[in-house]
Parts: sequence; C-alpha cells; structure tokens
Amino acid sequence: MNENVQNAFIDYLKNKIQNLKVLSITWYGGEPLLGLSIIENLSRKILSLCAKNNVTYSSMIVTNGYKLDLKTAEKLFSLGITKAQITIDGNEENHDVMRPLLSNKGTYAKIMDNINSWINEVPLEAIIRVNIDERNKKGVLQMLEDFQSNGLSNLKNFGIYFAPIEAITDVCQGCNDNALTKKTYASLETDLYSKAYDMGLCPLP
Repeated sequence: MNENVQNAFIDYLKNKIQNLKVLSITWYGGEPLLGLSIIENLSRKILSLCAKNNVTYSSMIVTNGYKLDLKTAEKLFSLGITKAQITIDGNEENHDVMRPLLSNKGTYAKIMDNINSWINEVPLEAIIRVNIDERNKKGVLQMLEDFQSNGLSNLKNFGIYFAPIEAITDVCQGCNDNALTKKTYASLETDLYSKAYDMGLCPLP
C-alpha cells in the first residue's frame, strides 16, 4: 500500500467518521506483518481520528505468526490491535509441509517460539485457526499436545478453532482433492473440540 493509497484511505475515513460510533479494522491479506510500518502509520492516524470524534475503535490482525515476536506483539497492542488470528495447520511435520518458507524451511517451531515469547507478557489475544483436510487431520492432536506442553492451557488470551479446507472459488478447486466429507469433518471436529476443551485450550463452541 503506497503512500498515495494510505493518504486516500485516511481522507475517506475523515469524510465518514463523523457518522460513526464504532470502527473496527482487520489487517489481513498475504502476510500483513510484512507491512508493519504501514500498519503503524495508518493505525496512529486512525486512533487520532477516533479519539477526536469519540468513536470506539477495535482492531485485529490475521497473520501466519512467523514475524509475531515479543517486540511486534507489544507494538501491535500499543496500536489498538487486541487480537491476532494465527494459522497453524497441524503438528510440526504437517504444518511445515503446508506452510514452509520460500526456502522450504519449516515455520512451526518459530511460530511456537514467538507465541511463547509474548503470550504471558502482552494482553494480545491469540486465536489459533487450524485448517484441516486429509493431509493433516492425524497431526492435529499432536499440535494440541504441543500447545499444552508449552503452557498454553487455561490462558485468558489463548484459544483455538478448527475449519475445513474446501474450495470457495474456482481458483482453489484443487483443494477438493484433499477435502474431507462433511460427515467425516463433523465427527473429527467434535472430537477435537472435546479434546481441546479437556486440555484447557478452548471453551466448547
């Protein structure tokens, strides 16, 4: 998002904000933390506009978590970003196959280290999203055990939810090759939520 686009957005918001009582912003698309300086620049301007116009502000970010270390978590929270949805797709083996770096290096260990670095230090809420299909369904329980062993149970700012991988648009029809049937997924999801609840990783949905 270049400077012209950023300025155009702020101008747009200035024209609309007097008619607002609440403003909620979600940062997402690709990996938003690659543009952290842009998030910081816009957030400061948005916070100022909301304060001047008595608008209640809330914000969250959707991220792969690879760059969400302690320093970044502190910065995001200071900018009014109170929730981070982090995608972790199964245990280390499965996740690293599905979400590697361009170098094919895994990302699971780094993401877990990042979460552990701030989860007890910053009130940022971590919402773990787990996308499930035939490739990683058997590794999700190991991931839950990893969370538990890392001390992530029974925390007010940590939770988890599951979602099936399925084709939403024509572009992603290839996902259907590994998609679970609705019946199979429903049974698996029920079992996983029960186990996650017993481990103190989420409330029952």
